Amino acid sequence: MEKAYVVVADDHAVVRAGICNALQSLAYLEVVAEVGNGKDLLAVLARWQPDLLVTDVTMPDFEPIATVRQICEQYPNLRVLVVSAYDDDVYVQGLLGAGAHGYHLKDQSMRDLCLAVEQVLQGKRWVSSALLDRLLPHTQTTLAPQLSPRQLELLEFQALGLVELP
Repeated sequence: MEKAYVVVADDHAVVRAGICNALQSLAYLEVVAEVGNGKDLLAVLARWQPDLLVTDVTMPDFEPIATVRQICEQYPNLRVLVVSAYDDDVYVQGLLGAGAHGYHLKDQSMRDLCLAVEQVLQGKRWVSSALLDRLLPHTQTTLAPQLSPRQLELLEFQALGLVELP
């Protein structure tokens, strides 16, 4: 994989350091900048034109959905991976709908974070597995029609050999 340049945005310096440390295991990545607020983020993106933005959603001067939408429109080749503690379905869907390419929960392993980065940089989408069940539409797949309680009772009796059904 060719060299990819990354900007990490989070208002907590310790979290930024942890993300940067995890990304060091991916030899083809170079973190070119770290920022802690939305204002600095926009200036850094304009200066570096990175391949990937790894960003939290709660920072000073940062309205996440509108800003992610603006960033994705302004930098169509930039991949955006949201790394957040928020797992609210509407919030996640709003950010993915605004153009984010992935949504990773902060309580997942650093190894999973690296996998998320790899997937997003390869042009794929990423959503933490903890969110998938809630985000995918639930459809009831039943092979047999629903049986009434009496039908279930008769079926059980037949299985026990207590009754023969026509």
